[in-house]
Amino acid sequence: MRFANPEWLQLLWLVPVLLVLSWLTARAKARRLSKGLGERLAPFLARNASPGRKRLRMVLRLVGLTFAILGLARPQMGKGQSEIKVRGVEMMVVLDVSTSMLAEDIKPSRLQFAKAELARLFDMLSGDKVGLVGFAGSALLLSPLTNDITSLKMFLDSLSPYSIESQGTDFARALQEAHDAFERGGVEDDDQVRTTRVILVLSDGEDQEKGALELAKKFSGEGVKIFTMAFGTERGGMIPIRDERGYLRSYKKDRNGKEVISQVKGEFLKDLARAGGGAFHFASFGGNEARAIKEDIDRLQKAEFASSMSTQYEEKFQLFLLLALVFLAFDLLLGERAPGERVWRGRFESGLSALAVMLALGGVAPEARAGAVDEFRGIRENNRAVGDLKSEKPVEALDGFSKALGDLPDDPTVHYNLGTSFQANKDAAKAASEYDVALTLKPAPELAFKINFNRALAYAELKKYDEALSAFQAALKLKPDSKEVKKNIELLLQSGDGDGQSDNQQQKPNDKPDDKSKDPKQNQQQPNQQQQPQTGPTPKPTPRPFKSEQLSQQDVGRILEELKRQEDQIREKMQREGGKDAPRDKDW
Repeated sequence: MRFANPEWLQLLWLVPVLLVLSWLTARAKARRLSKGLGERLAPFLARNASPGRKRLRMVLRLVGLTFAILGLARPQMGKGQSEIKVRGVEMMVVLDVSTSMLAEDIKPSRLQFAKAELARLFDMLSGDKVGLVGFAGSALLLSPLTNDITSLKMFLDSLSPYSIESQGTDFARALQEAHDAFERGGVEDDDQVRTTRVILVLSDGEDQEKGALELAKKFSGEGVKIFTMAFGTERGGMIPIRDERGYLRSYKKDRNGKEVISQVKGEFLKDLARAGGGAFHFASFGGNEARAIKEDIDRLQKAEFASSMSTQYEEKFQLFLLLALVFLAFDLLLGERAPGERVWRGRFESGLSALAVMLALGGVAPEARAGAVDEFRGIRENNRAVGDLKSEKPVEALDGFSKALGDLPDDPTVHYNLGTSFQANKDAAKAASEYDVALTLKPAPELAFKINFNRALAYAELKKYDEALSAFQAALKLKPDSKEVKKNIELLLQSGDGDGQSDNQQQKPNDKPDDKSKDPKQNQQQPNQQQQPQTGPTPKPTPRPFKSEQLSQQDVGRILEELKRQEDQIREKMQREGGKDAPRDKDW
């Protein structure tokens, strides 16, 4: 017998240690019981406990633990020799990373969808050698032929349009790079072994160069199969340009200033697969194209890459684990009490306990009960008004919050909700007044941020720009990294109206609160979930937040300068030209 994981056998030292500890613990308990109750009274009170059963239970536990440890060490018996053969094909994956693959007509984008499908395909492969080529206007070999799927996935994750020197789409260069990779790192053919080679092309099919079909026919004559998979929709989509933080800046435009609509070219990919002697697949959300590619590859003749002799042992850990479970089950079923007479506890024991609880509840003072009723009524009115605000009934919501304020005059959440209802009713002055009162009641930091944010919008609507800037400063102090606050400060300084929001993206000050009808008390204790603060337009790149407590107009000026500097850097990066290659009419 041998053990596959002998390190677990070190735990066998626990068995004698636990045996000694249990014996010492039992002696200490008996000594304390005899000392506390006396030598005559202690045996009388402990007459129902069986020392023999206690010892038997301890033995069962230790034996079960011993078998469990032996099972974890994986005992093995027997021995046999078997030959393990590694068979597969050589496949070069050619992935299009041109900017047209950033189109979002399929979510999250064509490129991300293609990466996900490739990852699924890699997980299905066994024994195949796979390499990776990224291409756009030029081609780059990222990984030679390898069996290491983990490394291959790391290279796949790093691929982006900025991995390739020049933009555009050149299938001929990509196919040539994949073919050269076969020659550099593939298995040489001989009289006994004929290696099957596959090129898998994943793209939207927008080819802007010539010669790909002729090259595919040439490689097919050499025995290389070419499979293709299309990503995108015939309707197409615009190509987004995003900054380093992922925010949308604009869309790709051609030389005439028109926005580019990238459409999938399935016919070209079909022709490429037909010329290469392979098959064409159209990727779709929820489809199973990765498995279809795997089935196509499995139908090809596979070469034997390597073979080795492996020693096989028969596992016996199941028997030891079963014995451990049996002994532990007996331990659970065996009690420690000796058989004895039953003690009658009375038929009214549970009824007396319930009566005690009822008397305790009935003994609450009338004033306390009245206060609890008022608080519950206020919570109910507040939650009802929240529902009216959700249903765009600002007048009914204002009436409901006013009633709730009568029962909960010192609750900052009710004052905050009342302020939002005033804003929904176009009464910015009263809204600002309620926000001021809410701040004096020491709200939680999250609620204080929302109050200051909406308070600034109310003052901006009243043309009180100094008060609005001060409120935004207070909100920024609570959340220094808030992009909404910084964007609204920027708009407050730039806008002639000073309303802190753009005309076409202005949000209502009464953002819809969460539903609170299920548990009004719990909702009252969590005011930060009742109302979301208003936000400005879509956030743009912002510099690091200031650490100072006050944000002066000079600080705001520095924020705007930093914004402009970052925008210039991003614009230069996105407008890079195609390296050493001749300029193209299309760079996507």
